[in-house]
Amino acid sequence: MLADSAHIQEKDAEMVLKYEGRRIEPIYTSEDARETEHHFKPVEYWRTLEIAHGVRIAFHEAGHMLGSSMVRLELSEEGKKRTLLFSGDYGRDSSPILRSPEHLEDADAVIVESTYGNRHHPREQDLTRDLESLVRRTYDRKGKIIVPAFAVGRTQHLTYALNVLAEAGRLPDLPIFVDSPLAKNATEIFRRHPECYNPETRRQMEREKDRDVLMFRRLHFTNSAEESKKINEIEGPAVIISASGMCESGRILHHLFHHGQSERNVVLFVGYQAQGTLGRRILEGQRRIKVHGREMDLRAEVLKMEGFSAHADRTGLESFITATRRTLRDVFVVHGEPEQSDAFAEWVKSQTGAKTTAPGLGMTIGL
Repeated sequence: MLADSAHIQEKDAEMVLKYEGRRIEPIYTSEDARETEHHFKPVEYWRTLEIAHGVRIAFHEAGHMLGSSMVRLELSEEGKKRTLLFSGDYGRDSSPILRSPEHLEDADAVIVESTYGNRHHPREQDLTRDLESLVRRTYDRKGKIIVPAFAVGRTQHLTYALNVLAEAGRLPDLPIFVDSPLAKNATEIFRRHPECYNPETRRQMEREKDRDVLMFRRLHFTNSAEESKKINEIEGPAVIISASGMCESGRILHHLFHHGQSERNVVLFVGYQAQGTLGRRILEGQRRIKVHGREMDLRAEVLKMEGFSAHADRTGLESFITATRRTLRDVFVVHGEPEQSDAFAEWVKSQTGAKTTAPGLGMTIGL
């Protein structure tokens, strides 16, 4: 992921120079990313390590994406002991592929995300039904569905849902492209680690020995830039899934430029769009946009499906807090826009009695 991010920054710098005449420097380069590799050390879930005097750490299943972790810190100083639990990006109990996040107990303090602190996700079967309806409607008008999607996690959830529809005979006969080398590599890693899947998906794979939940006949992965460009030449309906998920960089920008100007097509957002990103501006209604220095009118239909998010919704976050409420003293609600963080912080305070804060940037708090 670091190497891919560096490559995107280098390509973006080339595009800015080409179309805007400005020279910008990547935050880090492909060479920088390669130099980090020998600094990484894998650590198993549940193994406790002492990383400094009085600081012990363990990682636990967060269920957000393959390998994602909650962090549990045991802190000792001057005879006092505290346990701090950091949720990280906290996943969903109903994930169709990965294991559910663990529910940990006995934490004195918790740092918890709140991306969807005041929202609820639709059920998976409702999400699949809505996806089928959209694909059929767009297929009937001979349009394409352009999906900005995070290469790790979101793309696999989406291809899983399309696989379910294809296996059930509910998908029109159209090609589906995943145009992201990182997504291709990440999907291969997902396929190599079924031990990380949830029990139901693993049972399904055992019942159907030849079943691959992430691959099916109509799904095509592209790798080279030449393969990516050929997608633009395809006539008729198609689904094109590409990164980046917030339309800030990568191949999705080319697909927006080539296909976003037709009213037959759809731009489908399946993930969170941060403030200030092109994806957020499009969702908020901006139709005159700039792609690689070139202005264009976005005429495609713009839609959003919330249910593909890998983050827990309000119900999932409540379960996370409830598991620790017996010992909670302090709760810090982070990683959410104010309307989400503040609403969830109010609930936490009312239900646990813990001192609850939605801290601002640079705030320092003692435990």
